[in-house]
Amino acid sequence: MYERFRVDSVAGDSRTNFLFNQADVERQWGMLQYKESAAERENSIRAAFNYYTQQLVFGDSYLLTASKEDRKRMIRSDQLPTLTAVITSDLDLRDLYRNQILTAMDDARAEVLFQMKQQKPEFEDTILFIKEAYAASEDWFALIPKEDLDEAMNAVSIER
Repeated sequence: MYERFRVDSVAGDSRTNFLFNQADVERQWGMLQYKESAAERENSIRAAFNYYTQQLVFGDSYLLTASKEDRKRMIRSDQLPTLTAVITSDLDLRDLYRNQILTAMDDARAEVLFQMKQQKPEFEDTILFIKEAYAASEDWFALIPKEDLDEAMNAVSIER
């Protein structure tokens, strides 16, 4: 319905350009989805992070945690973020932490393979990469509400 409204609100040559542009956006979105799906098949950690993120359900409000002064300033200057902006920011942050974890793990894996070929292996860099992955995972898991973590831990302990 929304897409139909958008198409109907554009007239003439602009409508044709709009439709071509919309088709291109949808094509690119499909290509991105396909690429992400292939990446998930190759990396179960990526798939697990993505699965969790895809299951998130957002409400229709948010809690602004800015200081009292900043809140007043934002309200007066009509700078409160929209709900869409808040959700997008949350999802982007989760993707950023996920990518940091995956990159650090890939770097650690490559470093181990490299060091195993050396006469005298040194694993200081490997340890640094693992620490980077750990720090990013701490940041990612800090975004999960404590109640959800408790529920997950209970479910896992019951299955044992």
